[in-house]
Amino acid sequence: MNEKKNSMIYWVGGLAGALLGVAIAHTLVERTTKQGTELKLSPQKGMQIGMSTIGFMKGLLDLFK
Repeated sequence: MNEKKNSMIYWVGGLAGALLGVAIAHTLVERTTKQGTELKLSPQKGMQIGMSTIGFMKGLLDLFK
């Protein structure tokens, strides 16, 4: 039973993450389309987003300690 529960947690978490990623991408595309500009992502900005994401994940996992 525990294995089935863990499998469901993986599926729900994966689906939630995928939906969140699609929603964020859609928002970025819509915003740049409305502004008539291109999305310019520098290496520094990419690194900043990555580090923020890692910090968010760490904070989320710390809730369940």
